Amino acid sequence: MTETPPATQMLLRRINAQRVLDLLRTSGQPSRVAELAQAAKLSRPTVDAVVDDLLALGLVDPHEDAPTAGSSRARGRPARRYGLRTRAAVVVGVDIGSQRVRAVAADLRGETVGEVEAVVDPAAGRDGRLTALTRVIRQAAGGERLGAVAVGVPGVVADGDEVRESAVLPSLSGARLGGSLSRVLGCPVTVDNDANLAALGERWLGVASDARDMVFVLSGERLGAGIILGGELVRGYDGSAGEMGFLSLLTVDHAAEGIGALMRRAQREMYPARPPREPEDILRAAVAGEADAVRIRDYAIDRAARAIAAVSMLLAPELVVIGGGVADAGHDLIDPLADRLGWLTAQPPRLAVSALGGRAVVAGALRLALDVLEPTLLADLGG
Repeated sequence: MTETPPATQMLLRRINAQRVLDLLRTSGQPSRVAELAQAAKLSRPTVDAVVDDLLALGLVDPHEDAPTAGSSRARGRPARRYGLRTRAAVVVGVDIGSQRVRAVAADLRGETVGEVEAVVDPAAGRDGRLTALTRVIRQAAGGERLGAVAVGVPGVVADGDEVRESAVLPSLSGARLGGSLSRVLGCPVTVDNDANLAALGERWLGVASDARDMVFVLSGERLGAGIILGGELVRGYDGSAGEMGFLSLLTVDHAAEGIGALMRRAQREMYPARPPREPEDILRAAVAGEADAVRIRDYAIDRAARAIAAVSMLLAPELVVIGGGVADAGHDLIDPLADRLGWLTAQPPRLAVSALGGRAVVAGALRLALDVLEPTLLADLGG
């Protein structure tokens, strides 16, 4: 009889362990070995061995059932259930802005266990920003073991590490941010564009959970897009997929500016002597029929709609999610934008406002960190 090669045995062992671990993660409740064997469609001895492996790795905890009076178990060993040790490690998702940084820690089920937000001097150099990042990540983790970290940056990111270009954070341009943080924190650190992470977050926890082809448009002070096609994030070979600079080649002026920035520009150019108003106030005033507000809104909506239409005609997504600060205006923003898209495209995509608001980037960062961590949890199996 041919024996199974050791490498194949180890692969099967890890596959079975991952299957049981996934069941414990999704159920949220401790389970008996028999229940796990039935759900995983594995034999009882196989699951017994898997549970022993997971106990040795510190990934599950035993829970003894309280015996009922008169039961046979009251006279013998209590039945055991096994549950995921959710704090075996934590992941941290980070959203970096020009003046603040937010870090959120989550357990192995993705449940938030800590959050820190700090103000950072916009003029801070690279070292100052790295120090601030390290501090808030550790504070968010609260002394728990760090399993993985993911960081969202406004700019072009290559290979999950290098910030190739960031107009918002010029001090980080050229920095190998992932490697620098990983050496200090002692865990894998992945860096990605903030719009990319917002798209991941929205598909994980927001309005895009049922969309395999979607675009997240980050449209506050700048315009950027996170693209998911066939359920997979599209980054491009150099990390620049979703950057909107190409629209300048199509004579879409101020192509890199978001709706909020376009409204501020319109105010300055059309009414230079008037006090500036926030974009959300302009949108509300436009809905109320104020002529000047309508003029400013239409200026911004027209340019944003042309940018979204160009991306939509190229990629044909079923859903476009609008995020960024201006998305808080809800239907005051979506309704005129959808109307303009209807004039520009024969098959306009479905539009929705981000359900996660300002937390979309950090939610996507947590999802990415979990995706990085999960394959490593069983790396020491059999080692």
